[in-house]
Amino acid sequence: MILPTIELKSLSHLGILCLYAYFYSLELFAHLQLPY
Repeated sequence: MILPTIELKSLSHLGILCLYAYFYSLELFAHLQLPY
């Protein structure tokens, strides 16, 4: 019972990190496209 919970926690942390990187790249891309 211990190993699956650790795997789920690591997977959730990886998913959160991927979401942060995805939204950060989206904001960066939008700022690059906007003419300042």
